[in-house]
Amino acid sequence: MSARKLAWAMVVVVMAVTRGAAFEVNSPDSQARSMTANELPRCQLFDAFRDLAVSPLFSQDNTLFVGAFDLELNHALLLKSMNGGLSWNRVLSETEPITDIAFSLNYRNDQTICAASYTTLACSTDRGQYWSNLPRPQVGVSLAALAIADANIWFLALGGGPPYWYPDQGLFQTTNSGVTWKRVYQGGVDDVALSPNYREDHTILIGIGGYHWNGGILKSTDGGRTWQPSREGLEWGSDGVTNNITFSPGYAEDQTVFCLSWQALYKSMDSGAHWARLAKELVDYPVPPPFGSIGGFVVSPRYQGDQTLWLWGDHEGRAVSTDGGVTWRPLPHPVNPVAAGEYCPTGGHCGVELFGVGWEGEHNYVYKSFDGGTTWHCLESVMAPPTPTPSPEIPEGSTLLLLGSGLAGLAGYGWQKRRAFSK
Repeated sequence: MSARKLAWAMVVVVMAVTRGAAFEVNSPDSQARSMTANELPRCQLFDAFRDLAVSPLFSQDNTLFVGAFDLELNHALLLKSMNGGLSWNRVLSETEPITDIAFSLNYRNDQTICAASYTTLACSTDRGQYWSNLPRPQVGVSLAALAIADANIWFLALGGGPPYWYPDQGLFQTTNSGVTWKRVYQGGVDDVALSPNYREDHTILIGIGGYHWNGGILKSTDGGRTWQPSREGLEWGSDGVTNNITFSPGYAEDQTVFCLSWQALYKSMDSGAHWARLAKELVDYPVPPPFGSIGGFVVSPRYQGDQTLWLWGDHEGRAVSTDGGVTWRPLPHPVNPVAAGEYCPTGGHCGVELFGVGWEGEHNYVYKSFDGGTTWHCLESVMAPPTPTPSPEIPEGSTLLLLGSGLAGLAGYGWQKRRAFSK
């Protein structure tokens, strides 16, 4: 769900009603216009758009959450849409920017979602309708990342500063829904991610903060009691700037994990034992440096079948891969892919809805695409998604070959996890 702990650039936009409990974002212009090959539609503007989170049950509940910041009220907002972005309700207001939004791995049953800011933690156990502020550890550097195993077991990563300056930072765990916390790792932590099969394998990966020689990623297979290094192959990862850790939706079968290390994209096919850099050929330098400029990546929620990934970066551009990262195709429009969800028309095959953010001068828009980013529509536009064609099955041997040759991506579970949007 890098925990969103980086210095995020905010995208300024105007909401229809910023003080109301609910508001519509439909505009006649955005509904009437369709995009040609050379232009993007002019959509409704969003105010201080920071993050988009897609419900794990998007194919059923059509629910999105948006983290935003009201510049007039100087308040952070969490907005919820139950119709795919046509209209929104304000469900949470905070005095500080929301740094992470996380869904429970058991969201279907426990309906738990939490949002963290620099100093607060708010959670809901009814899919985001009602929220409660909960106690949480406070440290000197408090950029926060969240990972939720179920209704009771949560992990909160706090820190990112040098460990010798902020000894109270670390990874904290609660086993009683936030009533009490205990530290399971001491030191700066930039990110935390849980295996989709945490209930069985108890696997946690954390990105170590603080720019120190033995940083990178640490792995635990006993729920945080012990930790082992997981950084072989991260070129500069030992310096600690490693985040946006995401498990493949099919981790139980493919043992695949992704991360950004110094803004370069890496993938492991052996549960984090070894890492290989991906998409290096996209960098627009004659000799790509050991660091990158990737701002975010998205793994298709149907990755096991469609092998599709998206990324965007200042020097990598915007690109899509449909073969697990072996080859890349530039996307034709200046829209950053930031999240994806699965949709399933009645009686038809399931497809992927991609979400993106774009700019035109000082204006900022949120888009959706049903063809992998080739064409974009305003998020608020009223339109039925097309009926997808079935994805071809990939034989097991070919799958292993594709995975072995490299790929790129991040975001997992159908939504882009913590990352700043920038031009």
